[in-house]
Amino acid sequence: MDRVVFSPDGSRLATISHDHKAVLWDAASGQMLIYMHVYDDGITEANDVGLAFSPDGSRLATAGGSSIKIWDTLTGKEILALPRVEELFAYTVAFSPDGKQLAVGYRFGSASVWNAATGEKLFDLAGHTGSVNAIAYSPDGTRIATTSVDGTARLWDAATGVEQLTLTGHTGQVTGLAFSPDGARLATGGSDGTVGAVRVYALRLEDLVKIAQSRVTRSLTTAECQKYLHVEECSARLLDN
Repeated sequence: MDRVVFSPDGSRLATISHDHKAVLWDAASGQMLIYMHVYDDGITEANDVGLAFSPDGSRLATAGGSSIKIWDTLTGKEILALPRVEELFAYTVAFSPDGKQLAVGYRFGSASVWNAATGEKLFDLAGHTGSVNAIAYSPDGTRIATTSVDGTARLWDAATGVEQLTLTGHTGQVTGLAFSPDGARLATGGSDGTVGAVRVYALRLEDLVKIAQSRVTRSLTTAECQKYLHVEECSARLLDN
């Protein structure tokens, strides 16, 4: 899948495709500004490619095959190349809101978080059983969301890599995701082929409590609190109407 993204200020477009190149374009005139040769892995149409601007627009992260690189968007020069793992093709990349981290999703269910300045791996996100095809940070930078061909979306602590939630409901691959601007909800898209191909999840406890109160007329069991409210024990205070 080819990718196209606007720069944060909207003045430029970046594209990456299976011809092994990424290009920066002037969004107003359509003029090509910078050409970057991204990878040499012999990617086929069956494989994905990733692309992301840093929050300030000064850097561009690209992923294709086993190559993950960060580029200077003013000069087109390569700033950083992450260590190559030949059997792990990179499908998706995302900068943290402060630009200090780069999250990468790979095939075979792997994802990892790197220091975007030094290229040091910080931790892995381990749990998916199928290729990770979308990854994003929450607006406040405290969480990372991933989607996978295993039919789930997952939320992770962005500081430690600890898994917080596994979100189910799709009957096929989950192929895209987006946080709401306030980070209170997560939308996911999949290949279910039904109305359920798009789902929206409430992430804040108070919103989950309201949903629970609107749908049940009895107290929740401990198992229900753990599954739906993501807390270990039910609280009478939280469930008061």
